[in-house]
Amino acid sequence: MTALTCHTFAEVVGSATITHVTAAEPTILATSGGHRAGTRTRLLFDALVHHAVDLSGVHGRRPRILYVGTATGDAEHVTARVAEAARVAGHDLTPLQLFPMPNVEDVEGTVLAHDVVWVMGVRWPTCSRCGGCTAWT
Repeated sequence: MTALTCHTFAEVVGSATITHVTAAEPTILATSGGHRAGTRTRLLFDALVHHAVDLSGVHGRRPRILYVGTATGDAEHVTARVAEAARVAGHDLTPLQLFPMPNVEDVEGTVLAHDVVWVMGVRWPTCSRCGGCTAWT
């Protein structure tokens, strides 16, 4: 079973002033998971990502998801699969890359311009044939 913990933004960061959010109150949803293997795609968003979108309060437009893949070293093949999962789910996805430098000028503005910020933390299994690439079976 996946752990699910919801906190208000104020509970986590204190008295920071946030001026642009979709939800009535900024919310941090700390989870483990959020994706699963697809049938026609390698990756699909699972219930946790959909729950995060629901919590964001987005209605009448495509949800904007900011994807931070630092746990995979901003691996382009993982980012491409996450982007495909977002497309299938009907979400707009922007990757925020941090290696070796951020790919956007205004990191704070980029974060605040999105409805959901998904920080991926996963270690993919390595290929048993070559030992170097990641294996998605």
